[in-house]
Amino acid sequence: MALNKFKNLPPDFTEQLRHIVTEIGAYATARKYHERANMSLQAFYRQLSINFGEGKKPKTKFNSKGKEIRTLTEEEELFLEKLGKGEVSLAEASKLVAAKVFRKMLENPDDVKFIDFFRTELLKLKESENKVKETWSKEIIARMFAGHTPPQVCPKCGFNLVPDSPSEPERLIQGEEIKDEK
Repeated sequence: MALNKFKNLPPDFTEQLRHIVTEIGAYATARKYHERANMSLQAFYRQLSINFGEGKKPKTKFNSKGKEIRTLTEEEELFLEKLGKGEVSLAEASKLVAAKVFRKMLENPDDVKFIDFFRTELLKLKESENKVKETWSKEIIARMFAGHTPPQVCPKCGFNLVPDSPSEPERLIQGEEIKDEK
């Protein structure tokens, strides 16, 4: 039968732990004092939870590897809500990401990684891609209003450029129905 190391802790240390758990929570207490209690983090956390409850929930969360996950600020939560509702454009979201990436790079120049560089380059590519798409969209709309619509079928090879077109596979020409022969 395994010995319960938690029950063998000195009473004054146990009482101290009780107060610390109520202040910062069981997990934070376990992370801070598990070595002093000569217990593993998981076992010490479990014993603290059983004996003293969870206490105050910590503001930060931890992933499965024990790495701290930062909680979002109120501004970030509000931004995510607006993004979800469609009130914020993708361009504005890209600007926010770019600002955060550059801030991180400027605040920690020794900690800059290649991935940060690639992220900034990706943002530049996305921006140029959006400009090209916008230019093409404006050009097509201008041509349509000028009466120059693009052909539905390629004049050279006969490939269907607009597959959802109601005139394919049958084309209506001058009120007559003519079937394609391929």
